[in-house]
Amino acid sequence: MKIYSDIKENAINPDLYPVPEDLWVTDHGYLNDESFDILAKRRLTEKFQKQSYVRELDNGETWQFNPDGTKLMIRDKDGKRVA
Repeated sequence: MKIYSDIKENAINPDLYPVPEDLWVTDHGYLNDESFDILAKRRLTEKFQKQSYVRELDNGETWQFNPDGTKLMIRDKDGKRVA
């Protein structure tokens, strides 16, 4: 996976952190919540530009979302297959 230099620079030395258990262990080093959120958002954005994903909505419908912005209903709210 891609390493982001700006996030890697924000890595924290766990020996100097008050509660090291609160840090996220990543390939960028130990990160606090804010830096980890930035890393996760970047990686998800990168991933969804190349891959489609399936999501079940609160109303029970299941949709496939594609990188080009199109979407396809797979199951309706009753769970019946559509596509």
